[in-house]
Amino acid sequence: MKTKLFKIIFFLIIINALFVSSAFAVGLSISPTSHDYGRTEEDYTFRAEGLGILWEELEIRIFEKPTWVSVNPTRFFLTIFRLQRNVVITVNRTGLAPGSYEGTVTFAMVDIFGSIIPAVDITVSMIVPNPPQLSVSPDSYNFGETGTSCQFSVQNTGEITLNWSATAPPSWLTLDSYVGSLGQGALQFVTATVNRGALAPGTYTGTISFTSNGGNKNIPVSMTFLVSDPEPFEDPT
Repeated sequence: MKTKLFKIIFFLIIINALFVSSAFAVGLSISPTSHDYGRTEEDYTFRAEGLGILWEELEIRIFEKPTWVSVNPTRFFLTIFRLQRNVVITVNRTGLAPGSYEGTVTFAMVDIFGSIIPAVDITVSMIVPNPPQLSVSPDSYNFGETGTSCQFSVQNTGEITLNWSATAPPSWLTLDSYVGSLGQGALQFVTATVNRGALAPGTYTGTISFTSNGGNKNIPVSMTFLVSDPEPFEDPT
């Protein structure tokens, strides 16, 4: 009887030891271990996976992360019935100065005693691009007495797409393009043409207004219209 009881107790001790040892043997894997979000990407899905024998729930928490990073979910559980879990890490560029950013997201395990143990580091990086910037050249133009057209260059000197539009209030001036969209460093030419046909002699001034999501430009323009003196009349007699 004592021998049988001893065997039962010994068996329970062995089983308990296996449970305890497995609790300490579990681990966590996150894949991939790094991701570059580039200039525009915001969300990326990582895969969390429990390692070892999960006799009980394995609690995972976010231990540390950059301020420009958010994680969903921030706390989750892995079990023998659910060894994997998707985790979405999102970067937020709002309010950050242009430049390159890199940081670490640390996932931690909570052990059977409630202690938080940092387990896996994920490296995340991104670029905050320069905002769109409108550039127009020349910044003014005088058509003089005989000039009929001028080609203006509209350029995006920023890194994000520039959307622009233009108005030419003077009735004597027309543009061959009034709207456009320009990528990083892209250039577009806009031709302004003068029509003196219905004007009285004199000097005329006006403004071509360019507006965009990367600033506005007002381009002063002017021109002069002169009526040539008629040739003297000669009497043929």
